[in-house]
Amino acid sequence: MKVNNTIVISIGQAGNQIAASFWKTICQEHGIDPLTGQTAQGQAPRGNWSAFFSKLGESSSGSYVPRAVMVDLEPSVIDNIKATSGSLFNPGNLISRTEGAGGNFAVGYLGAGREVLPEVMGRLDAEIDKCDNVGGILVLHATGGGSGSGFGALLIESVKEKYPEFPILS
Repeated sequence: MKVNNTIVISIGQAGNQIAASFWKTICQEHGIDPLTGQTAQGQAPRGNWSAFFSKLGESSSGSYVPRAVMVDLEPSVIDNIKATSGSLFNPGNLISRTEGAGGNFAVGYLGAGREVLPEVMGRLDAEIDKCDNVGGILVLHATGGGSGSGFGALLIESVKEKYPEFPILS
């Protein structure tokens, strides 16, 4: 039986702060180092690790990379995740802009969010291509403010339009 693969998209300050804690916990559950993505002595991870991780490399010493896309329209939270997460995440999946949404839904939905949408959808497509069996997409975001709510709504609409067969949990 194939394990359902889950992709986690985190958006905005709240979504990315929740995701940072979420990924530390998931790594610990599966015996994966939350800074390097490797296991102790090259052992196999515990449990159904492939539900949330892709394996890099064929050797037993390969590392495990979260199926995560992290997005914010301003750079501070993504920069903090880059600085504190070691080599765990795929750096191409950590996406930020410089202007921010300033707590404005319209900026996230109609302005800066529309500019970053193609890049985020491209990263999501790449993650989906690496999956054996997409079981769902988790979207971690706030419902108020600008990036999490505005861009979150735009992204969920876009994903549902392109991939109507995948369940989305927001």
